[in-house]
Amino acid sequence: MTQEQPKNDSRRGPAMAQASAAGPPFWSRVLRALREARGITREGWAARLGYGRSTVQRWETGAAVPDATAEEVILRVCADLGLFRSFDRGVLQGHTVTPEWLRALLAEARLDAAASSAPDLPPGAAEAPPGDYIPAPAAAPRTNLPAPLTSFIGREPELEVGGRLLATARLVTLTGPGGSGKTRLALELAARALPGFADGAWFVDLSGVTDPALVPAAIAHVLGVQETRTPVLEAVKGFLRDRALLLVLDNFEQVSAAAPTVVELLQAAPRVKVLVTSRAALRVRGEHELPVPPLPVPDPRRLPPVPALAEYAGTALFLDRARAVRPDFALTPDNARAVAEICARLDGLPLAIELAAVHVRILSPRLLAARLERRLPALTGGMRDLPTRHRTLADTIAWSYDLLSAEEQRVFRRLGAFAGGWTLEAAEAVCTDDALEGVRLVEALNALAASSLIIVEHEDPPRFRMLQTIREYAQERLAESGEAAAVFRRHRDWFLRLAEQPPPQPGTEQRAWLERLEREHDNFRTALTWCLAEGDVAAGLRLAAALGRFWYEHGHVAEGLEWLERLLAADGDVPATVRARALAQAGWLAWEQGAFERAGARLMESLELYRRLHDLHGTADTLVLLGRYLQVCADWDGALARLEEALGLYQELGDPLGVAEAVGRMGFTLYAKGEWERAAALCEESIALRRRHGDQFGTFDALCVLARIVSRRQESARAVELYEQALALARAADNERWLADVLVEAGIQLSRTGAHQRALAYQQQSLTLYHRRGTRAGVVYALDAIAGTLVVMGQAERAVRLFAAAETLREAIGLPRPPAFRGIYQRVTELARRTLGEESFAAAWAAGQALPLDEAITEALRGP
Repeated sequence: MTQEQPKNDSRRGPAMAQASAAGPPFWSRVLRALREARGITREGWAARLGYGRSTVQRWETGAAVPDATAEEVILRVCADLGLFRSFDRGVLQGHTVTPEWLRALLAEARLDAAASSAPDLPPGAAEAPPGDYIPAPAAAPRTNLPAPLTSFIGREPELEVGGRLLATARLVTLTGPGGSGKTRLALELAARALPGFADGAWFVDLSGVTDPALVPAAIAHVLGVQETRTPVLEAVKGFLRDRALLLVLDNFEQVSAAAPTVVELLQAAPRVKVLVTSRAALRVRGEHELPVPPLPVPDPRRLPPVPALAEYAGTALFLDRARAVRPDFALTPDNARAVAEICARLDGLPLAIELAAVHVRILSPRLLAARLERRLPALTGGMRDLPTRHRTLADTIAWSYDLLSAEEQRVFRRLGAFAGGWTLEAAEAVCTDDALEGVRLVEALNALAASSLIIVEHEDPPRFRMLQTIREYAQERLAESGEAAAVFRRHRDWFLRLAEQPPPQPGTEQRAWLERLEREHDNFRTALTWCLAEGDVAAGLRLAAALGRFWYEHGHVAEGLEWLERLLAADGDVPATVRARALAQAGWLAWEQGAFERAGARLMESLELYRRLHDLHGTADTLVLLGRYLQVCADWDGALARLEEALGLYQELGDPLGVAEAVGRMGFTLYAKGEWERAAALCEESIALRRRHGDQFGTFDALCVLARIVSRRQESARAVELYEQALALARAADNERWLADVLVEAGIQLSRTGAHQRALAYQQQSLTLYHRRGTRAGVVYALDAIAGTLVVMGQAERAVRLFAAAETLREAIGLPRPPAFRGIYQRVTELARRTLGEESFAAAWAAGQALPLDEAITEALRGP
């Protein structure tokens, strides 16, 4: 076994020294090489490990090191895939990978990461007992630009002009017909411009979005902006306001009515630039249009010498794609004219050239050119109103379609029902019927992939997708076939069954489940749209209600509520149980969005329906939601009455987790009422029940409430212990939202015990997480908490600046101060006022009010 021995930097450690000299460190390149050794995509690897794609990306770029828990999962997956062996190529050449070797490599990486960040840690943090200090979250990746699967050919003039435009303009639109290569050019321009944007470049694929109102939600999802009780557009504007980044909005033509939204974002965020791809310009102020012309192609009537012919970008693209299916393909004097004729006949359109090139697997260029010459003119009959280049692409797709067997054509057009891609399992459910069996479906998918009409993403399980232009053609053929209604009905049924599957408990399995639903979000939208269009309100409400949890967990609250309200307002025959559940979900999402009046009304409607149906479980669940709603409204007696009724119903039903939920919520209500002894007893009962039944989220929630109670009773050591248990659960579940929430509270408690350095470390990590997730309310809480800790550490002036910055943000988003923290806030600000004196306090406050949010966060995160 050999071992890489990079030069050692005594301060940063060998792995980090190598990272600074040669890009990603050796250990991160090893992790990527192990994945690629099995041909698994990053998404597929993330699913196997049970982590998010962004987490895997941070590991593979060296931005974060897997912790001990993740290391065990990686070792298990590597063992399952037979990756503990010797390698003879790439990064792993000459290495024998064993569990011990990989453990040692990752352990060293963690030590190096700790050493390299040591100067920025609070003094004493490194000496904290094991488990007491949680490493600061790794920096988020600076881009999500998809890695190209093929080489980039030509476009030197467009790259030069586009680069200049991105340097000087803030809105650049690449325009051209479908298949002209706009997306590929945009990705190349964005990748080249990336170093100039401190906060990265972010690709937003709008091909699956047809409603212009959903564009802000699509951008928010890509940026990781968590929905707050402000509209999603306002949340995105707030997130972008102080950032310097490039947004790439792809396939904008189908949501062109959202052009004013783009302008709003640019006006709110002066350091943001937007690169758009669209078949037509946005026609808004400040837009700079860059037309994307066809690739240069030779004139077959004036054929240049073979070497010069290969210099034309259109020819070079044909040669590159032909060699992908036939490696020995070469441009020769014998086939040069035919290749030139193919490229010229296809008008230099990249997608048309790529579709034609794959056929050299079985056709010579001369035969291919002859077939194109005979077939294309005959295909333009019904499309003379289209521009020439549009006709050429449509003709090329039609030509490829006509080469398919009747069965392959049937599969192709039925696949047009899918939006955003599909799995084999989904294709079997939607595309097969009495006339088409599953075995023949696989053969058809292989044929479609070989013809470049679909794209295979080699994940586990494999996933397929169509380019938007090709999907439009498939949908046209589906509409003509008379099969559309039956196909879309099967599509709806499949995704309804998927959504109605019971969700797993929080943790690895639930993350994978939620990520799967996220990947199918465009298909869910398609199914919901079909339900509304066809008047199938009952199925639509079933689907929307089933997606409520997903919409909440993945930050699609506004969109989910919009779907529910549209369906609830639609005419249709809906079973009372379906309507009751949909009303409850609508109430929950409205409450999460801060629409409290609507939330209360919807929850009461749901409760009345469930009572009328004598549905005890539905009644109990809705009573709990009503209880939580009344807690937010500070109606503690009303909340307690609803929760006590729910408890009785759960006990009658023999539902232990329902009992635990009602008991835990009653504990929080009594805590708010000041009845701490009863509250503590109920929380402990809830924790015991939840632990017995493996309910991690409920346990986490009850632990946090109990920690607050015992803190009020001056039991500091026990409060810290409870918070540490909650932290352990948050880390085990890899849940950043839980982690951020508990870190800020645990930090406040630690500060009360005098562990100020550790408290500050916790609170700074919480701020980093909140800021990364775009949770502005969390940023306010964390800034306040850090400021309070700094006051007692003797840094009153800095603390006051942060208090003022937090107050400015609090007022901007309309966030009230929680009653539980008002007393603490008053005490620490009064201490700062006495320490500084009135004049200095006022000056520090004014300086903090003037701080841009990013500067305030930077100041809060620096050492003490």
